[in-house]
Amino acid sequence: MGIFPQITEWMDAYERDISVLRSARNALLSHPLRRTVPELIDASLCRSLAVIMIANIEHLLESWKEEDPRGILRQYFDGGATNGAKVASLLEAFRNARIGVDRAVFDDYLAIKYLRNAIVHARWKDSEKDWVSQHGFPLDMQKLTKEHWERMLWVHENMSLYLMAVFLPGLEKAAKEPAELVSDRPPVLLREDIVRIFWSNLEAIDHSLYLAFKNATEQGRIRGAWESKEEWWNALWNESRANPDLFAPQRQLVEPALFSWDEYCRFTFDRENVTISELERTRDTLRELRTAVDSRLGYLRWPTKRHPDSAALAKRTKLLKAQLRPGARINIDAAERALDIGEDVHRIMINRTPCSLFTTRLSIVDPQAIAEFRPRATYALLAMEVSLLWKHLVDGGEPDLSVVDCFRTVLATMERQHPT
Repeated sequence: MGIFPQITEWMDAYERDISVLRSARNALLSHPLRRTVPELIDASLCRSLAVIMIANIEHLLESWKEEDPRGILRQYFDGGATNGAKVASLLEAFRNARIGVDRAVFDDYLAIKYLRNAIVHARWKDSEKDWVSQHGFPLDMQKLTKEHWERMLWVHENMSLYLMAVFLPGLEKAAKEPAELVSDRPPVLLREDIVRIFWSNLEAIDHSLYLAFKNATEQGRIRGAWESKEEWWNALWNESRANPDLFAPQRQLVEPALFSWDEYCRFTFDRENVTISELERTRDTLRELRTAVDSRLGYLRWPTKRHPDSAALAKRTKLLKAQLRPGARINIDAAERALDIGEDVHRIMINRTPCSLFTTRLSIVDPQAIAEFRPRATYALLAMEVSLLWKHLVDGGEPDLSVVDCFRTVLATMERQHPT
C-alpha cells in the first residue's frame, strides 16, 4: 500500500474549525453567567458544522484521489453528475475493494450535503428535499437539534476514517456505531470549576500585564538598557516608580489578582492545612530525603496518595526504608508526611504564574502596594520550590530552582529600593 497522503493546510483548518465548534457549544451551554436557548444554539451550530464538514470531506476526496493506488476515491468524481450518483458510486467502490463500510454513513452524508447546499444557497431543490426528510433531517433550518449535531459528528468521523482506510487497510474497523445521546452538562459551577476560574484569572492577569510591559517597551517608554529578563524587570520597576502614571490603567487588575489568589489558596492550600511553616518543614525534609535516598535508581519509587493499588499504599513505609542509603538518618514519619504534602503542593501549583505575578508584575504596576504582594510572593515561591523538589525526587533528575532563586533576588532588590 502506498504512503499516507499529505495533510493539507485546509484539512488542518477544517478539523480545527470543527474542534472549535464543539468547544463553543460546550461553553455556551454550560456558561453559568449566560442565559441561553439550547435549541437555537444547536440549530445555529449544526448549520455551521454541515458547511464545514462537507467542505472537509470533499477536500479530502479531491486531494487524495490521485494518490489512491486502487482508484477508489476517483469513483466519486466519475460516478455521475448528481450528488446522489457520486455518493452511490463511492459506496460501491469501497465495497468492491472489500473495505467494510456502513451504508447509513453514506446515506446520512448525502442528506447533510443536501442540507449544506440549501444553507449555502438559501433555497431547496425539490429533488433533494425528500431524501433529507426520509433520513431524519428537517427542512426547517431552525429545527436542527442536538441529535442532528451528534449525527453530523458521527458521519464526519466515520467518513474520514473510511477515506484514510484507503491508505491504511483495516482502519475502517475503528468506525463507531451511533452513540446514545447524553444530557449536556447544566450551567452549574462545581467546586473544582470555581477553583479553576480563580487560577485562570491569575493567568489572564499575569499575561495581560506582560503584554502591557511589552507594549510600553516597544513604544520606547522604558529607559535604560538590558540584556536579561531580570535587567528588563529592573528597568520597568525603575520607570514605574519614576512615572507613577505609566501603568495606572493596569492597577485595576491588582484587586482581582489579590482576591483570586487568596480564594484559590482558601480552596486548595488552606483546605490541606498547608501553612507557610508546613511548607518550610516540607522543603527541608525533601532536601534531606534527596541526600538520604540511594542514588543508583535516580529517583524515589513512591506510590502517591492517589495510587489505585491499596496494597502498595500499605507498604509505603517499608518501600521507603528499602531505598535509603545504608546509615542514612532521617525521620521516616516526617519523610512520608513531606512526600504527601509535596504531592498536594505539586497538584495545586499548576505553574509559576503566582510567582511572577506577585514578585514582579504587580510590584511594577503598583510599587506602593509591594507590602501586600510580598507575603503572597513568599508563599508562592516556597510552594513552587516544594513542588519542584517533590517532582524531581519521584521522577528523577535535578530540580532547577534557578527561577525561584531569581524571583527571590528580584523581590529582595525591589524591597530594598522601596522600603515599607
